[in-house]
Amino acid sequence: SITTTGAVATGALTVTGDTIVGNGYGLIVGHTAQITAGGQLAELQVLGTAGPDSRVIMGRFSADGDGAALLFVKSRDAAIADGSFAIVNDNDIVMEIRGMVDDGVDYATSAGKYIMEVDDASPAENDVGIAHVWQSLAGGGDTSLNEVMRISAAGNLELPLGAKLGFDTGAGDTYIYQESADDLHIVVGNVAMMQFDQ
Repeated sequence: SITTTGAVATGALTVTGDTIVGNGYGLIVGHTAQITAGGQLAELQVLGTAGPDSRVIMGRFSADGDGAALLFVKSRDAAIADGSFAIVNDNDIVMEIRGMVDDGVDYATSAGKYIMEVDDASPAENDVGIAHVWQSLAGGGDTSLNEVMRISAAGNLELPLGAKLGFDTGAGDTYIYQESADDLHIVVGNVAMMQFDQ
């Protein structure tokens, strides 16, 4: 193990035991200091001004069908790895990937998110339903991060009211959408060809 309060080496560092960075301290790759983004001072950061500086590669080299995996863990147990467990609840966020942008003031603007959340009223051992949720900023003065698509645990694709399911990428004139409650329109070439009203 390595314990240090300052720089250890400027070249390659080979460690044969665990490397522990204490709580409240950071591991920064590619720069000399941490940045705050989304109001968070993350303790692991990879920063750079060019492609290789700001990319992370995970690879598995094995004669089987398995690949590299990035694992996210959510538990309601406040103690880490002490042998106790506390099951997640419905709507708990299991993982979140955010797209943070420089808005000219800071790095606090989350322009988009992908979230996996518990979608299960009664989660149980080996039986926890998950929903996949996408959120984004609309731009044009709308500063609210809105849900734009959801795939429920049951596999249902859900779009918010007014969102379009388009079929001609780029043209945007052929789509299906719900104009209002229980009012479905099929639009072809910007013409509402069929309207289904309750």
